[in-house]
Amino acid sequence: MTGTHTAADSNGSQQGPASAQPHHRHEILAVIEEATTARRCLAVAERAARIGSDCYVTALHICADPSQLICAPEELCLQRMRVPLEGTARQRLERTHRTFETWSAFSGVSNITWVERVGAIAPTLVTEARTAALIAIAAPHNVDSVDALHAAIFSTNRPVLFIPTGMPVPSDLGRHIAIAWKPRPQARRAILNTLRWLGAASKVSVIAVDEPETSPNTPEVLELLDHYAIAARAFHVRTRAGQHIADRLLEETQALGADSLVMGAYRFGELVEWIFGGVTREVLHRSTLPVFLAH
Repeated sequence: MTGTHTAADSNGSQQGPASAQPHHRHEILAVIEEATTARRCLAVAERAARIGSDCYVTALHICADPSQLICAPEELCLQRMRVPLEGTARQRLERTHRTFETWSAFSGVSNITWVERVGAIAPTLVTEARTAALIAIAAPHNVDSVDALHAAIFSTNRPVLFIPTGMPVPSDLGRHIAIAWKPRPQARRAILNTLRWLGAASKVSVIAVDEPETSPNTPEVLELLDHYAIAARAFHVRTRAGQHIADRLLEETQALGADSLVMGAYRFGELVEWIFGGVTREVLHRSTLPVFLAH
């Protein structure tokens, strides 16, 4: 396949040889569990690799094959129920691999490797992502992708680049990055984990929604960015009556002309945000721009 290097491991899965990637290079792990979103995920991951210093892309597909899973009976039953609509796990893998090969041949990208693994989604992703600088993953449309996104955010301790599927691939990704700022550990981690991309941006904007007018917290983030020689400008905005913070944040991001957003994820945990409609959940649901996340 064009632009890829593969070798079979002892289980028959494909992986790039460790010797092919020098120690000083940084891996962007593109998790592609669905053929329908694979092209967009690969394209955005490849653009992020071009922006980052000495980055390469690994395209990972985890095959949740019921015949080889050790899990609860309910999980096995759920996986088997998918077959009439989605095909078997092996058929889903083959479709995704064909999409990867077609995209690779068309794009001519040379810094990307295909990896496939068979196993449960969450623990396999945690293992594969242990040295990744970034996990790129598209908005989920099947069970495997939902599990992968959840594991990526909550279990890998890696930054995540969330890619909406209802968006064109931005040709200028990383040129103007917006930061959603609240003085929270998640927001600080998101910034520190994306310094490689923030430092390469031509413009960085900090957006603070509904911060106290008398004691704004943005000097902290501006000082943090300045410590890493990143110049940024802060914007203080307020929600209108009945407007969700996520809507105001995305509205301002678009008005500023940013092409991506950096933010802390799930301050109160996923379950609480799901029930009460937290900012992270709503941003991921409504955003048309890639979002860098850290929990």
